[in-house]
Amino acid sequence: MSALLLLSLLFGMPFVMAGMDTSTGSDDTETEPEPQDSLIGTDGDDTIDGTEGDDLIQALGGFDMAFGNGGNDTVLGGADDDLLGGGEGDDQVDGEDGWDTVYGWTGDDTLDGGADQDLLYGDDGDDLLSGGTGNDTLYGDDGIDTLLGGDGDDLMYDASTAFDDGPYHSVMDGGAGDDTLSALGASTLTGGTGADVLRWESVPGAGPLVITDFDPAEDRLDLAITVEPGETGTLSLTDWDNGLGADLYLGDTLMAQITGAQGLSIDDLGVTLLLQEDGGDMSYTDGDSGVTILGNYDDNTINGGGGDDRITVGESLFYTATYQDGENLAQGGDGNDTLIGTGGTEYNYTLGDEDFYEMDIHIDTLEGGAGDDVLLSVNRNVMTGGTGADTFGLIHEEADGELGFEAAVITDFDPTEDQIAVQVGPVGNYAEVTSITIEVWEDGLGANVLVDGMVAAEVAGGQDLQVSDIVQVQWLGDLLAA
Repeated sequence: MSALLLLSLLFGMPFVMAGMDTSTGSDDTETEPEPQDSLIGTDGDDTIDGTEGDDLIQALGGFDMAFGNGGNDTVLGGADDDLLGGGEGDDQVDGEDGWDTVYGWTGDDTLDGGADQDLLYGDDGDDLLSGGTGNDTLYGDDGIDTLLGGDGDDLMYDASTAFDDGPYHSVMDGGAGDDTLSALGASTLTGGTGADVLRWESVPGAGPLVITDFDPAEDRLDLAITVEPGETGTLSLTDWDNGLGADLYLGDTLMAQITGAQGLSIDDLGVTLLLQEDGGDMSYTDGDSGVTILGNYDDNTINGGGGDDRITVGESLFYTATYQDGENLAQGGDGNDTLIGTGGTEYNYTLGDEDFYEMDIHIDTLEGGAGDDVLLSVNRNVMTGGTGADTFGLIHEEADGELGFEAAVITDFDPTEDQIAVQVGPVGNYAEVTSITIEVWEDGLGANVLVDGMVAAEVAGGQDLQVSDIVQVQWLGDLLAA
């Protein structure tokens, strides 16, 4: 069964294939074309399936579905909102007017959204995607693709190869409007006019990113750099001799060439360091820049060094990234840092007809160091704020609805400058908190913070705590600096 036949059955639209006799009297179906490789629709809602040769398909008006099949095809959507596909071969597919969805599929395809708000998928091959006018969404997918947003506020992605071997050499140009470009590896990004967001993730061995027109006054960068095992170098930014840009390095490795970044610091670039997902147990110490650092699946030791850093170990609550479940040490170092750790998680899932429950218990150690730090703990972690006015944030949950996870430990609470915050929710999978109580230790040197009757934190130095001292927040992420 062809793809268009299946779609026509799903959507209840008439299906037309070259060579098919469709003389039913309806003006919404196509009779056998003459010549056979030229297929012309009607002003109604048509379904047109091309041949295995080189077809010219003109869908004309109506809400059409047209698919080129084999050969190097030209597919024109015409007016209204169409679903178009090139099929095999090097195809040219133009949505023309309307809100169109356009697929290139295999081959080196040229896709044009035309007017209005379109959705373009390049799929396999080295494709050229042009959004045209309107707020378009473009997906390059596999191959060395060129994505042109055109006018409008466009979303552009060429990151599906994140899980595949590929060249990662895409070229993206947002054109006019406030665009968001997302790419991997040795890509070239041009935001164009407007306030653009340029997102990128490095691929080890692929080569550096090239940004041609960064404007720090209105554009924003979100650069994720993989730290490989054994890497000891830190981030640095070196201005070009011509004063028109700067090079971003991790150690001795050139990561990005950024036109417009001259005179800036690492803190201005929005950099996230990702410990390599399959890198095993890793240790890394950052320099004086303020960056975000995410651990991997295993046991990590991460030191933020100087600057205002954000370090996440354990399951990330506030950043879409890999899941980390090792026992980790996160040290903020100097600066006003944010440290996030998860000391236990539970899973409920179904395989076949059976329900399963698993609990993962691990303990992260969070050390703020100097500065006014924010330490956020889900369940069992050990937190030391260090010097400065620190905030300890708590989420505590039941395990399997009955027994609570072990309590977090706060080793150096100073009631004169530190504070404790509890997420009261409900948020996501976390239930609403209905009660918070304080239980002073028998030795008078600390206290327990109880959430719904469960000990959520053992607080050394908290013997004078009152319930009114506890900051209640709907979501722990509210404590993060903007």
